[in-house]
Amino acid sequence: MSLKNLVTFVAGGCGIVGSGIVESLAQNGAKVWVAARNESRFDELKKTVPEQYHSNLAFHIADLANETDCLRLKDKILGTDGQLNHLVASMGGWRTDGPLSTLTVDKYLNGMRELTLPHFVVYKTFSKLLSETPNSSYIFITGGSGEAKFFDPKASLLPIKASAMYGMYVSACSEYKGNKNMALNELRLFFWIRRKPDSSFDPKRSQFEVGHDYVGKFIPKIIQRHKSEVLRIQTRNVGDELFKKL
Repeated sequence: MSLKNLVTFVAGGCGIVGSGIVESLAQNGAKVWVAARNESRFDELKKTVPEQYHSNLAFHIADLANETDCLRLKDKILGTDGQLNHLVASMGGWRTDGPLSTLTVDKYLNGMRELTLPHFVVYKTFSKLLSETPNSSYIFITGGSGEAKFFDPKASLLPIKASAMYGMYVSACSEYKGNKNMALNELRLFFWIRRKPDSSFDPKRSQFEVGHDYVGKFIPKIIQRHKSEVLRIQTRNVGDELFKKL
């Protein structure tokens, strides 16, 4: 599957899920932009991507919760490559802030700001550009905790963040209803993702645990499918069947 001549941006590309997405896009020929607050994160990312694909990577120092930084990043991408075709938003990882009733108001507000503001600023900065670009896509990577009946009480902000992301996707689809250029996707994940190759897991024993590169393989297929939809992956078996259908 070739994504040659396509320019992509993976917001959160230095994270566990994001690094696997970056690797997959680069291996399939896409130019992949990544942003982080310091260059050491990019150096760590490159260790997970085979060296022959490093020429497909580009890095910019930016705080994605800062609108000025995001606008500069957009200018950098367009100034360098003249286009942006696809964006994958994979920001926010596991965190334990404590049971909800024990949080101070400041801790709650700061936590929700850290978890959701980067998604809003990236969407605000790039969605209009993509909506004007033929055959483009914006892909939200979300977690299944917003659907859970029970969750680790110490990770109380994660189900709230997940639910907020479901709502952001609905708002995005409503805003760009009828747009023929940009496909809007949400890939909702219900399993643990570890920072190690998926080949190190026994598929028969690891239905709810995958390697960081497992999710990445879905992204090129979603890009080429160019269909706005929510895709849920509850287990490895469900993911494997979905991969065959895409």
